[in-house]
Amino acid sequence: MSLNGSVNTGVGQAVPNVRVMVVDDLLSFRRVARTVIDATPGFESVRVAASGAEALTCADASHPDLVLLDVRMAEMGGIEAARRLHQSHPNAVIVLISLEELPNSAAALASCGAVAFIRKQDFGTRMLRRLWAIHGAPHAAGD
Repeated sequence: MSLNGSVNTGVGQAVPNVRVMVVDDLLSFRRVARTVIDATPGFESVRVAASGAEALTCADASHPDLVLLDVRMAEMGGIEAARRLHQSHPNAVIVLISLEELPNSAAALASCGAVAFIRKQDFGTRMLRRLWAIHGAPHAAGD
């Protein structure tokens, strides 16, 4: 990885890191997620937010490629925050996260512009890479 936040592909062109924003009202999860992201080559944690409203402001300032968004937060929940983020940042890949299963997850995803739902306990470097490979890399290549 270079000092400018990119990964050298060995083909003469550096690929910028995937810029990830974590939105969760639990400080402990924000810390763990940031550690996982920063330890994963090709990814960087650009912002963390503790609420849906803060996520909107942070996204405007950091333009994340990938947003990990807790479903259950006070004031503005993750579904509403995802809906607003999708409207203001349509190229951001939004993934809903929660400790519990999300009832009617397909309908919830379709209603807010998120591409996937994962349980927090399943999040790690492998899951992060998989999410981006499935939902981000093809999407980004099409832009």
